[in-house]
Amino acid sequence: MRLVPFVLVALAGVAGAVPKLPAHYATLFDPKATWKYETARADSSKPEPDATCKVARTVTIGKVTASEVTCDRELPIAGVYLAMPQGLYRSGGAFPATADDIGDVSMHQLLIQAKPKPTAKQITKYAPTTPITKEVTTFGVRREGTMWCWYRTTERGKKYRNTDTLCFSGGVAHGLDNGLAFRVR
Repeated sequence: MRLVPFVLVALAGVAGAVPKLPAHYATLFDPKATWKYETARADSSKPEPDATCKVARTVTIGKVTASEVTCDRELPIAGVYLAMPQGLYRSGGAFPATADDIGDVSMHQLLIQAKPKPTAKQITKYAPTTPITKEVTTFGVRREGTMWCWYRTTERGKKYRNTDTLCFSGGVAHGLDNGLAFRVR
């Protein structure tokens, strides 16, 4: 008789309880979370439709919690996120069902560390075009007020510059992707 309650408690702990996650991205793993975004295109005066995104499903496998965020229109927020001890990652694959589906951490893009700090890394490539075009990509993490932001800026020659940003404050608070700005209402 005493063994049955122990077994039930032990199984409940194995069933995938969500570990405590850092506040700057914890809401991305809340199965009840929904965000409404206003959107605008930097190069247009035409109004853009609002978007609604939500956490569609979550699962905890070992020390990794996965979340799939879906949106009712195309936004870079949609996708699979992984909370690992090191921080928040954007998955390089489909929503995981097993530890094998998660694979090695190098398969995923680190967005924000669990204990964030400002970082920047620059990569220079030369495109095999005529004339040869230099492409410089800078990416990292920066603080904006109370938020932590992942960013990537690509410059190609003197005429092309693109910046992608995702800023986190509980979930994705705002961002920029190929000229489309979005902000939580």
